[in-house]
Amino acid sequence: MKLPKPPVLRDTAIPEDDYFPLYDREFRKLRWFAGSAPGAFCGAAKLFRYAWHNTPSGSLPNDEEFLREISEVGPSWKELRFSILDGWYLAADGRLYHPVLSRVVNSHLRKRRKHSGQTIKQVW
Repeated sequence: MKLPKPPVLRDTAIPEDDYFPLYDREFRKLRWFAGSAPGAFCGAAKLFRYAWHNTPSGSLPNDEEFLREISEVGPSWKELRFSILDGWYLAADGRLYHPVLSRVVNSHLRKRRKHSGQTIKQVW
């Protein structure tokens, strides 16, 4: 099975001091946001925040133990894993991406580049 191309450019990085936007309309559709256990919401939000500041932005390593650690749900990981990782998929670069977060990252980066006068360079 051929994995999909990453949805964000590989060298993208959002500064650590930059805010994490909560696009309410987008996030309300997610299983962990709307109606799952409180632990799943907190764990998933922590993964989204970590991915936001990761390089490439919006991605996570494909490492189960690491994901459990950064979600900070402890022993509840096995029970909450399905809800926390809902929507994340493995791309051809071996990293995990979420379609909603990828859209938010790309939108944010376009706006930053527009305001700074930079052009987007395609680097895959």
